[in-house]
Amino acid sequence: MSADASFGVASRGGLVAPRDRQLIRELLKEIAAVTDDLTNLAVGRLPTVGSIGDLQLHDVVNAGLPITSSLVRSAHVSLIFANAAGAEHTRAFLNSVNSKRFSFSLATLTRGALEAFAKSHFLLSSAGAGELLSRHISLTSSEMIAAGKHNTFTNQMGIVVDVTAHVQAAKKSLASLNLPFITGPDVGVTKLTTKLLDDSADSGKSRQFYSQLSGVAHGESAALGMFLVANLGDVKFRIPRELVAEYAGMLCASCVLVVDRMVEMFGLETEHQTRWNGAKARADVALKKLQAMFP
Repeated sequence: MSADASFGVASRGGLVAPRDRQLIRELLKEIAAVTDDLTNLAVGRLPTVGSIGDLQLHDVVNAGLPITSSLVRSAHVSLIFANAAGAEHTRAFLNSVNSKRFSFSLATLTRGALEAFAKSHFLLSSAGAGELLSRHISLTSSEMIAAGKHNTFTNQMGIVVDVTAHVQAAKKSLASLNLPFITGPDVGVTKLTTKLLDDSADSGKSRQFYSQLSGVAHGESAALGMFLVANLGDVKFRIPRELVAEYAGMLCASCVLVVDRMVEMFGLETEHQTRWNGAKARADVALKKLQAMFP
């Protein structure tokens, strides 16, 4: 899958044309649908015997609990949440493009999808079961700490969760396995998303691109200025068509990287690999056509 789209170089392009919309649909629609299906298939059951995921489940760091309720299994299942969010944001991106009434929302949807896929990428890039546990427990704890500052957590039985006690227990569980508890920027969304973009596109401008998306989402004048079309007595906002193609390319490249690793980790059967490879091949054709339009 080609993933060499450039970042942050959109010019004052014209309106998004019907041909642009068609290519973006060809690029993203099937990829998003297959991502959902394969994630549910891969994580909704135990990994194929002998796969990376299966070896992780049987690693010594995962001993002590039944496999189906173990910490490694919890890390695997968490991919459902991240990939589902990424795919849903991608579909919303498509819906906005097809509606013909869009500008800022495309940047916000792109950012949301990339941040979700970045969490999967962080877990799927683990070198072994120990690192997977360290990353999973640290990431979920960090999210609970941040959200717990302004919210009360309850479990599915309606019982209030003590976030402080939960995090302390998480730290102890890692310490008992001689595994690090990762804190600060290393589990922050900015670093995770920038790493995903680095690995999926390798443009050298990942941080710049993510900052641009964040600026739009936050309503910052410096970022929104690139959408501005100003005439005397008439101010409008329009997204340059090159930027729409750029966002779509990054969504596709990031999604492909994540699902490629997931398919490998869980050892999906040949028929499912064939379906995924077909979706990638068709998306790659669309991507090359988009890149040819915006060299």
